[in-house]
Amino acid sequence: MQVTRTCKAATAMYVCICNALRERDVRRVAPDCGNAAQVYRALNCATRCGRCVPTVRAILVEQPAPHANLDATATQPAAFAIAAE
Repeated sequence: MQVTRTCKAATAMYVCICNALRERDVRRVAPDCGNAAQVYRALNCATRCGRCVPTVRAILVEQPAPHANLDATATQPAAFAIAAE
């Protein structure tokens, strides 16, 4: 049996030293943002050196798209949706 542990230190990691942004800050606003620039605006800051941008983008990729359609049939091909009826 494999035990999965959540490490609090992972969400306390600094993503952006210039703006003192932590991973948990980025994850908090990420669901409402479509790109890194929107994340920085949501957190009332701007990029400075830019070294954090790849990490912010990676966090965005892990998050669901903003205002994602949660209807299961919307993502299925039309032929499958008709066959399922």
